Amino acid sequence: MLLHDWPANIINPIDAKEFEQQRRSRGYYDQVGNEYARMLVDELKPRLVVCGHLHKSYRNQILLNPGNFTDICCLANVLSGRDAISVFHLSKTGKITEVTPEAGKCYK
Repeated sequence: MLLHDWPANIINPIDAKEFEQQRRSRGYYDQVGNEYARMLVDELKPRLVVCGHLHKSYRNQILLNPGNFTDICCLANVLSGRDAISVFHLSKTGKITEVTPEAGKCYK
Protein backbone atom coordinates (compact mmCIF):
# COMPACT_ATOMS: atom_id res chain seq x y z
CA MET A 1 0.00 0.00 0.00
CA LEU A 2 1.35 3.42 -0.91
CA LEU A 3 0.31 6.33 1.31
CA HIS A 4 1.44 9.93 1.42
CA ASP A 5 0.98 10.38 5.18
CA TRP A 6 2.25 8.04 7.87
CA PRO A 7 -0.43 5.93 9.53
CA ALA A 8 -0.94 6.75 13.21
CA ASN A 9 0.63 4.62 15.94
CA ILE A 10 3.46 3.11 13.93
CA ILE A 11 6.33 4.49 16.02
CA ASN A 12 7.91 2.01 18.39
CA PRO A 13 8.23 3.64 21.86
CA ILE A 14 11.91 2.61 21.80
CA ASP A 15 12.36 5.08 18.92
CA ALA A 16 10.52 7.94 20.65
CA LYS A 17 13.63 10.10 21.09
CA GLU A 18 14.05 10.25 17.29
CA PHE A 19 10.70 12.02 17.01
CA GLU A 20 10.78 14.46 19.91
CA GLN A 21 10.68 18.06 18.75
CA GLN A 22 10.49 17.06 15.10
CA ARG A 23 8.56 19.77 13.30
CA ARG A 24 5.68 17.55 12.14
CA SER A 25 5.42 15.35 15.24
CA ARG A 26 4.01 18.08 17.52
CA GLY A 27 6.76 17.09 19.94
CA TYR A 28 5.63 13.57 20.85
CA TYR A 29 6.19 10.27 19.06
CA ASP A 30 2.66 9.04 19.78
CA GLN A 31 1.17 12.00 17.91
CA VAL A 32 2.91 11.15 14.64
CA GLY A 33 0.70 9.97 11.81
CA ASN A 34 -2.78 10.15 10.41
CA GLU A 35 -5.70 8.32 12.07
CA TYR A 36 -7.53 7.82 8.75
CA ALA A 37 -4.46 6.30 7.12
CA ARG A 38 -4.21 3.93 10.09
CA MET A 39 -7.89 2.98 9.77
CA LEU A 40 -7.23 2.08 6.12
CA VAL A 41 -4.22 -0.06 7.08
CA ASP A 42 -6.22 -1.79 9.83
CA GLU A 43 -9.07 -2.55 7.42
CA LEU A 44 -7.06 -3.70 4.38
CA LYS A 45 -4.21 -5.40 6.32
CA PRO A 46 -1.51 -4.95 3.66
CA ARG A 47 1.79 -6.75 4.08
CA LEU A 48 3.69 -3.56 3.24
CA VAL A 49 2.99 0.15 3.69
CA VAL A 50 5.27 2.70 2.02
CA CYS A 51 4.81 6.33 3.05
CA GLY A 52 6.56 9.71 3.06
CA HIS A 53 5.26 13.10 4.23
CA LEU A 54 7.51 13.52 7.29
CA HIS A 55 10.65 13.45 5.12
CA LYS A 56 12.25 11.02 7.57
CA SER A 57 13.44 7.49 6.93
CA TYR A 58 11.93 4.99 9.35
CA ARG A 59 11.24 1.24 9.38
CA ASN A 60 9.01 -0.74 11.69
CA GLN A 61 6.68 -3.71 11.75
CA ILE A 62 3.22 -3.45 13.28
CA LEU A 63 0.97 -6.24 14.49
CA LEU A 64 -2.56 -5.92 13.11
CA ASN A 65 -3.88 -9.10 14.69
CA PRO A 66 -2.24 -12.30 15.98
CA GLY A 67 0.18 -13.57 13.34
CA ASN A 68 -0.57 -10.75 10.89
CA PHE A 69 2.25 -8.21 10.61
CA THR A 70 2.59 -5.22 8.30
CA ASP A 71 6.01 -3.90 7.34
CA ILE A 72 6.26 -0.11 7.45
CA CYS A 73 8.70 1.72 5.17
CA CYS A 74 8.77 5.49 5.57
CA LEU A 75 10.93 7.38 3.09
CA ALA A 76 12.91 10.58 3.53
CA ASN A 77 12.81 13.52 1.11
CA VAL A 78 14.72 13.30 -2.16
CA LEU A 79 17.49 15.56 -0.88
CA SER A 80 18.36 12.82 1.63
CA GLY A 81 19.69 10.57 -1.12
CA ARG A 82 19.50 6.85 -0.46
CA ASP A 83 16.97 7.24 2.39
CA ALA A 84 14.44 8.58 -0.12
CA ILE A 85 14.36 5.40 -2.20
CA SER A 86 13.44 1.83 -1.44
CA VAL A 87 13.34 -1.26 -3.62
CA PHE A 88 11.44 -4.43 -2.74
CA HIS A 89 11.61 -7.99 -3.99
CA LEU A 90 8.48 -10.11 -4.16
CA SER A 91 9.36 -13.82 -4.07
CA LYS A 92 7.39 -16.54 -5.82
CA THR A 93 6.01 -17.50 -2.41
CA GLY A 94 4.72 -13.96 -1.81
CA LYS A 95 7.37 -12.82 0.67
CA ILE A 96 8.26 -9.12 0.39
CA THR A 97 11.85 -8.20 1.18
CA GLU A 98 13.47 -4.78 1.10
CA VAL A 99 16.56 -4.86 -1.11
CA THR A 100 19.46 -2.89 0.30
CA PRO A 101 22.18 -1.92 -2.18
CA GLU A 102 25.81 -2.52 -1.36
CA ALA A 103 27.61 0.66 -0.37
CA GLY A 104 29.49 2.24 -3.28
CA LYS A 105 28.02 -0.09 -5.92
CA CYS A 106 26.16 1.44 -8.85
CA TYR A 107 22.99 -0.31 -10.06
CA LYS A 108 21.60 0.21 -13.55
